[in-house]
Amino acid sequence: IESTLNEIEDEDGLARKAADAGIKRYVRYDGKEKREKLAQFLYRKGYSWDTIKEVLDELIPHK
Repeated sequence: IESTLNEIEDEDGLARKAADAGIKRYVRYDGKEKREKLAQFLYRKGYSWDTIKEVLDELIPHK
């Protein structure tokens, strides 16, 4: 069980790092469009939708 939890935490951390790097590409976009672009970027990197949603909620909160 602990191994699985560590893998999930590792995936979240890696997704956050990727999002931090990727968000620089989408500076010109606002709100919803920025969330969509960054979600697509992370999805192409292979992250799950659950992980992507968590990361986006931290970085770009809904208004």
